[in-house]
Amino acid sequence: MPTLRVHAALLAAATAALAGGAVVGLGIGGAGVRQAHAAPPPAKAAGDSSSTSGAAVAPAPPGPCTVIGGLGPGTRWISGVGTEAVAKAPRAREAEAEALIRADNNARDDLRARVCVGLTDYDCASVMSGAHPGMQGAVLNADRTLACAIWGIPEPFERAPSQRAAEAQVNALAKTLGGALASSAASPVLLESVTTTDGCAVPELAALSFRIRNALPSVGFVDAGAPRTDARRVRLEVSEVGTDLQVNASVVAPDGTARAAGQAVFPRAAYQLDALPSGSCIADRVLGLSGGRRTGAAGLQVAVSIRAGADQTPDSLCSGQSFSLDLNTSAPARVHVYSVTPDGSAVHVWPEPSGSGRLTGTQSLGTFAAAPSPGGDERILAVAVPEGAPMGPIDAHRGFCRVDGFSAATIPADAAVASVTWHIDARPDACAGQTTWDEQALAKALADLAACPR
Repeated sequence: MPTLRVHAALLAAATAALAGGAVVGLGIGGAGVRQAHAAPPPAKAAGDSSSTSGAAVAPAPPGPCTVIGGLGPGTRWISGVGTEAVAKAPRAREAEAEALIRADNNARDDLRARVCVGLTDYDCASVMSGAHPGMQGAVLNADRTLACAIWGIPEPFERAPSQRAAEAQVNALAKTLGGALASSAASPVLLESVTTTDGCAVPELAALSFRIRNALPSVGFVDAGAPRTDARRVRLEVSEVGTDLQVNASVVAPDGTARAAGQAVFPRAAYQLDALPSGSCIADRVLGLSGGRRTGAAGLQVAVSIRAGADQTPDSLCSGQSFSLDLNTSAPARVHVYSVTPDGSAVHVWPEPSGSGRLTGTQSLGTFAAAPSPGGDERILAVAVPEGAPMGPIDAHRGFCRVDGFSAATIPADAAVASVTWHIDARPDACAGQTTWDEQALAKALADLAACPR
């Protein structure tokens, strides 16, 4: 399965003869990566239009979208609805205009998520060519706190019964989740991508996470965007129950405690998914994690995220697509970052050779380029200990070096850990203008990488 190899792009510097095109700056020690073509524009996956303003949860749900316009008389429509909370900002008109644009985009993506499940990109584009916005366009609700929009496709386009069943279940889950968020202490909200119970990515369910993300603003919540240790995280874990998929939602408090927040069960056929990925990433149980995380000594928390253009939480990336890697800690800490493959092979990514790894608050590690590799999806691991605490054997790791057999035993016992798993879609028809990598050369560059000190 083609995968995200965050370090492969970095290692490409060792094989610069492969390409002579654009240089992507890494922001780490002044290094750079040469790639065969300029990185393509980010691929916009359904659900990736969330706000990145870091806005906190609204004190009360905004008024409903009662002013939303219709799609036109005389026709039965399959519709998608988009909402976007209006951020509190000094320039109210600009915030409202941005929310209207996002709501319109959300509505179109919501419609796409409903009608394109199981379709090829070509067939989806064909179906969506018949989509229309509402007669009034995007509008603001009565108290101007929520932007609302609608898009539709006229019938006789018909979805399969399994799709309709999935939609009903996901809508019910979003409502239950909204109630769980409303009943817990106010803080920013971060919606995570759908993963298996092992923490592995399931990009085929991007449409599902989008529908939940799109429903949250209507009950007064905004995706916080950037990595924040003070945010509540919405975790979505999927498992198989016979021929059905079961999605369990939970709300994870900033201190790491989690509570159930509803579930959805629907036919696997709704998403044209033959089976969930098995062994496609290094599992939580191997790393000693729960839900991809672990709380450290003195309650230390660390957060890690990937940003691709304006999209903070893409479910997948294109080959060659540029992205940045961001970290956040709840208190002053020392942090080491690794990219780990399913078989436990890892590359130390940060700090750079002359760096201390000390971090307070949020820091970007720079810009990378995504490259596919065999073996499965890679996990980015941020390992943090309180400033002044020992890091154990990994304390000497600096710059880019290789660690074989990475596991829970590699991680200091009192360290906080956060992870993110991302999938690379390297299908020829998945992304326009994507970079072609010489995978043999990248594999050799990895094999030639020096081992980290023990």
